[in-house]
Amino acid sequence: MACCGAGTSAPSGGEKDDFDEIKPVSGDYIIQLEVSSVSPIMEPSPSRKLDEPDDLEVDLQSSDALIEVLHHEDLRLIHGTYLQWLHEEQRAFPRRQDIEEKAFVSSLELEQWRLNKNEMQSRVRIICLSHVWECDQHPDPAGYQLEVLAKSQHWPASLSWYFIDFMSVSHLNRKDSMESLCPKYIYALYSHEKTFTYQITGFTPAAKFREALKSEVRAAYAFQDFSVIQGPTRLKHLILDDTPYLQRGWCLAEAQWSVMRSDPRRLVCLDSIEEHKAPMPPKMFQARVANGALRFRYFLDEEAIIYQQEKAFNQKAQSSTQLRLMKLPATEVLILAEALPFYVRLTKLSLSKCRLSVRVLTALAKGLEEHALRDLDLRDNAMNDASANGIAEIFRTNHHLKRVDLRQNSFSPAGAKAIASGLTDNSHVSELILRENQIQCHGASILAEALRFNDALEFLDVSFNQIRDDGAMAFAIALPDNQSLRTLNLAENLITSACLPSWATYLSSGQCRLQQLRFDGNLIDVDAEAAKVLEDSWHEGQRAGTQHLPSICGLGEIEDRVKQRLDRTWNSHASGPSSAAAAYVEFCRRPVLLAAMPCLPEACFYFASLQAEPSWDSPAGWVIAGALLVTFIVVCFHFVLELNSNARKACSSLALHLDLASALGAVIAALANALWTLPLCDTIPEAAACYSLSFVGLFALVLQQVRVTFTILKLLRNR
Repeated sequence: MACCGAGTSAPSGGEKDDFDEIKPVSGDYIIQLEVSSVSPIMEPSPSRKLDEPDDLEVDLQSSDALIEVLHHEDLRLIHGTYLQWLHEEQRAFPRRQDIEEKAFVSSLELEQWRLNKNEMQSRVRIICLSHVWECDQHPDPAGYQLEVLAKSQHWPASLSWYFIDFMSVSHLNRKDSMESLCPKYIYALYSHEKTFTYQITGFTPAAKFREALKSEVRAAYAFQDFSVIQGPTRLKHLILDDTPYLQRGWCLAEAQWSVMRSDPRRLVCLDSIEEHKAPMPPKMFQARVANGALRFRYFLDEEAIIYQQEKAFNQKAQSSTQLRLMKLPATEVLILAEALPFYVRLTKLSLSKCRLSVRVLTALAKGLEEHALRDLDLRDNAMNDASANGIAEIFRTNHHLKRVDLRQNSFSPAGAKAIASGLTDNSHVSELILRENQIQCHGASILAEALRFNDALEFLDVSFNQIRDDGAMAFAIALPDNQSLRTLNLAENLITSACLPSWATYLSSGQCRLQQLRFDGNLIDVDAEAAKVLEDSWHEGQRAGTQHLPSICGLGEIEDRVKQRLDRTWNSHASGPSSAAAAYVEFCRRPVLLAAMPCLPEACFYFASLQAEPSWDSPAGWVIAGALLVTFIVVCFHFVLELNSNARKACSSLALHLDLASALGAVIAALANALWTLPLCDTIPEAAACYSLSFVGLFALVLQQVRVTFTILKLLRNR
């Protein structure tokens, strides 16, 4: 592709060309400006500019602040459709002073974006281009970078507003200037939370550059010798610069500003699979400038860039609560370890697709040693067993971590052993995610043994780890010695029903503290003999109301069978399906009722379970209420007699009557309890016998209370 020549310069304001005909990609992408709802805004004027103290701090999350920076610095954004037109016309980047006004984003459009009209901030991207200048006078004389932008499919061109320094900033003659002319707040564009950065790190391919040697471009001023190039110039007359991207001061600063955003996906490399950068402490950046590792096209820019890099780093480090980074090489993770102590408010650190060796993780552990970090996410980093030793070091040295996510790595049983050793020495981590690794049975057994000595972990996820029955049984055997674990995820492993008897023993031991247990996605046969052991244990515990069971995912069929056994209705005329046993269990679990009726035996509750839904608004409920009332009256009289020293003998008689009544009720209740626990209790005759005994016990108790009441009244009358 040939670049523009003298006869194809950028169109002037009075000409009509093909740019007038450019339309958005589709009707959905058309941005409708509501002129009537927004007051017209003129182009930037001194009255709209910010105050100009050197220590002004820009809010890097505010839309207002971002638009104010554009006005303050007189920076113009370019429509993506204009870049497409330039590429189709085989033209190169024009200078800002050569671009017609309609190619720029207007102040009215910026105001609509600031006010988020029609959700523009989620639809329209403000994109900052970070790229090399291939010549001192022009960044892209052969049109390679323009082609990359035009062909990128990351976002529709009609919804893309670009900041490109050559086209967005006025290029003045620096011949008489002895100070840096770079915008003072340029860092705010690249580090703002609502902007994107597109990187083009490569150079024009040699074949394409040779084709463009005869073309002409309108270049900027030459910065090296302060010479001025007024008209179109051939490429062969330009001064080429082949300094790599990361050795350029401007490029590294732009990359640094971009990685300081909380979302790493807002940094996109268009022309290569480039590894990202970590936030660099200011002193490290200054050292690179001092030793000549970074090159600046204009030496006066050094001080300005150093100042802005330090300002951006300090502002982000002091305000960020979350930091997400990806694709970091080992050298960059070491830089991150040096930077972490400056992130004083950081609570969550997320690293993915990074190179985390044991040396790197040890350095990271040192950087986090006194840090108040709560959430460490190290998923998908291809960490191996050697790296697990670094994870163990983090467990030992950091005493603030609460959650550690190690999913999608390559830990084997040896790695699980290292992690378990760190877990044993840690009393703060409450959530550990190890899903999608390869710890297998041996690794699961090691982790289960570590739980015996850890009373902090509440959530453990070891799903997708090729764990078999031995590993699952190891957890069932170890958990009685653990006081803290509430959720255990064993889903999507190779577990069969052979491990269920071990879990039945644990669940019926009275030491189960789990609230959720996941078996879904395994090879469990719910019809196997081993599954019936768990079913019987489950049924017995539910019927007696003594077995605490967590929410168990993956054993739904067994749970349904238990419910069916409990739901055998002996009263076919009930208004709806009921379970006598389940009704009793539910009713007698009400601690308020138990506390309110200390003198009544449990037979009252058995009698109440005659109803499909235990309630006070029922015959059984009224009987219990009457018994409560009688008991209350008796206790009141008992208290009155206690106040009279002459009635101590009557009080003793009253106490004896109460003891006899309670004892009688307790004996009958115990007998009913024994019948309820019989295997045949699900049948109608045995249930009827229980209810009959419960009724007899309740009736006997009421008679005793009435007798005592009449005795007290007689004593009072004789007085």
